[in-house]
Amino acid sequence: MHIILAPDSYKDALSASEAVSAITDGIRRALPSAQYDACPMGDGGEGTLDALIDATGAALPNGAGTFGRTSSGSVGLVSQ
Repeated sequence: MHIILAPDSYKDALSASEAVSAITDGIRRALPSAQYDACPMGDGGEGTLDALIDATGAALPNGAGTFGRTSSGSVGLVSQ
C-alpha cells in the first residue's frame, strides 16, 4: 500500500508539518509495511508560508519593524 499524506494545518492546534508527523506515527503503528510520501500543504491562508519554508529550507528573515524593533517578516528567502 502506498499512501500520500498532504494535510493542511489545523488552526490553533497543529502546523502542517506537525500534522504530517502525527499521521505518520499512526500509519507506522497501524500499517508498518505501508509506504508513504509526506507533503505538508497550505491553502493560501495561515500556515502556507510555514509549509513552503519547511519544504524548501527557506529562511524567514528578521527586519526592523515599528520603532526599530526586530520582528519576523512574512517572506521566505530560498537560496539558489
